[in-house]
Amino acid sequence: MTGWLEEQGLAVARLAFGTRDDAAETLSALGQRDFDAADWVVVDHYGLDGRWEQAMSRPGRRVLAIDDLADRSHDCDLFLDQNLVAEHDTRYAGLLPDTAVPLLGPRYAMLQPGYRQVHSSVRARHGRPRGVLVYFGAADLPGLTGRVVAALLRQRDDIVIDMVIGAVNPRRQQLLALARMHPQLIAHFQMPSLVELMKRADLAVGAGGATSWERLCLGLPSLVVTLAANQQPIAAELHRRKLAIWLGDADELDGGRLDDVLRQALEKDAETWFDAAQAGIVDGRGVDRVAAAMLGESSKQLVSRPVSASDEWLLLEWANDPTTRATAFQPQRITADGHHRWLQRRLAESKEFRLFVVETPAGVELGQVRFEREGEDWFISYSLGREFRGQGLAAPMLASALEALHSTVGPAMVAGRVRPENIASRRVFDRLQFTAAHLDDKAIEFRRQI
Repeated sequence: MTGWLEEQGLAVARLAFGTRDDAAETLSALGQRDFDAADWVVVDHYGLDGRWEQAMSRPGRRVLAIDDLADRSHDCDLFLDQNLVAEHDTRYAGLLPDTAVPLLGPRYAMLQPGYRQVHSSVRARHGRPRGVLVYFGAADLPGLTGRVVAALLRQRDDIVIDMVIGAVNPRRQQLLALARMHPQLIAHFQMPSLVELMKRADLAVGAGGATSWERLCLGLPSLVVTLAANQQPIAAELHRRKLAIWLGDADELDGGRLDDVLRQALEKDAETWFDAAQAGIVDGRGVDRVAAAMLGESSKQLVSRPVSASDEWLLLEWANDPTTRATAFQPQRITADGHHRWLQRRLAESKEFRLFVVETPAGVELGQVRFEREGEDWFISYSLGREFRGQGLAAPMLASALEALHSTVGPAMVAGRVRPENIASRRVFDRLQFTAAHLDDKAIEFRRQI
């Protein structure tokens, strides 16, 4: 990996991890000419925790910590866990400082650009699968590639199997020999990207790691075998949400179960067990979102677009953000089922309701602005993604949404109600030239003609 980085023209300082003075040696490396201007330190290692991260912090330098175990404390400015597990939005409670901005869930999955480019044009899978992709990572030490391919060859002779052999797979020669014996089995070696193979596949069988987000981004139904303990909660949640079928752990997978599940998956339409709509939670733009959170959003020329059903999980994440709930008039946590019913009903009420997602010019979502009609007035409510707070974006976001509302309903009176202690929202309405009128000790109403 370090050699590849140097080939890209990047400076690399090699450290011997695990020494008693690891943090001091890292700081020494950061003091070298090529690194002393670094604004961010990014750490992704199970052996490091908040003590190491605190040592890295300096005025003008911030820390991004990446983790997926939720088993130790962190001391960072930005925290990333791109995985989807049960209660993923609360599992780090007490492990992060109050000032840290958490980026949680596969909206932030760090995928290659090719996945983002084809996400919106990916085809829906219908009917019995005819093309199957098999990939178990670079090494596949348990030998699952050969086992799965052999089981597939026993099922049907009208399927095409794309078998990807990892760069350090110790069974490479045996797998290549198997491909020479079966015309329907196509071997691929050391692929730089799986985009094209995933596009043409109807079904995938693979490991439960980061490739899960690549498959979801391209709407590819999958059967998953977990190779490590940290993959198990991911696979369990994907199975629960009908985003994959979890076959179990590699060391416990028996041939009978493998044959049974493969037979069922090959005979059924994937629509019977795979929720393609929910798979849209991964759109390949996680890198853009993480970069925007790190670098800030300098442009105030924002874009407002009408919300769609595909935004359901994004809206729920924003709605259940602890700060948003604390300042809401109804602070109770919103359930997924209740949110789904609410959004479906609201999307059908075009005369009484408008909901916009506000994005940067690059398409990174900043927050949502909602307008609900009461008589002749449109009442406004909004929330800004936690990674973009404190950057002065709330007022530009509302201004963009107000323009979008005006373009759809024409001149109108817009009003907003704010709890008196919500000083930040009161300042936003003041900046946008709303007029304040006290209603009672529970809310202040702001009004403005657009």
